[in-house]
Amino acid sequence: MRRTRAGFTLLEMLVAIAIFASLALMAQQVTNGVTRVNSAVADHDQKLNLMQQTMSFLTHDLTQMIPRPVRGDQGQREPALLAGAGVLASESEGMRFVRGGVVNPLMRLPRSNLLTVGYRIHDGLSRTVSLAADRCRRQREADNAKVDSGRFAPFAVLRRHALAGELVVSTGDPCGGTHDPAFAAMGRD
Repeated sequence: MRRTRAGFTLLEMLVAIAIFASLALMAQQVTNGVTRVNSAVADHDQKLNLMQQTMSFLTHDLTQMIPRPVRGDQGQREPALLAGAGVLASESEGMRFVRGGVVNPLMRLPRSNLLTVGYRIHDGLSRTVSLAADRCRRQREADNAKVDSGRFAPFAVLRRHALAGELVVSTGDPCGGTHDPAFAAMGRD
């Protein structure tokens, strides 16, 4: 009498388990590789977005730049564009200029349509904005929180800027000084 086999032998079971284990190991390695690539792409995408945002701010500010000299903290006359080493307490190069293009319909808000904008390298690239084109002791520049603490090429950190700061409203000189006829010829706002 001949018996028919009703199952698998031990050797056949071990071979099947080894094949499935190697397939599972390959699938896990593929999954890990895809996860690492996805993480690298997300990191690169974040850095690219930060760089695009930086370039957008720079382009917008530089296209709105106007050749208007400003008055400094002590009332001294300063050039319309100030750029070079140490400007705005920069670690290397920095620049400060006046820009227009700030919306103030029918001059309803008690402010100018001009801003003093500065870029400096201080723990990355930072942007400062002053609501007054002419600086004085009672008006300060705002420096908002970091968008990201990552680093990327020359524009390491972009500090986004809301138009924040102290607003001094007066009927006379905005810095509380006397009216200077020489300064009036500079094209005050």
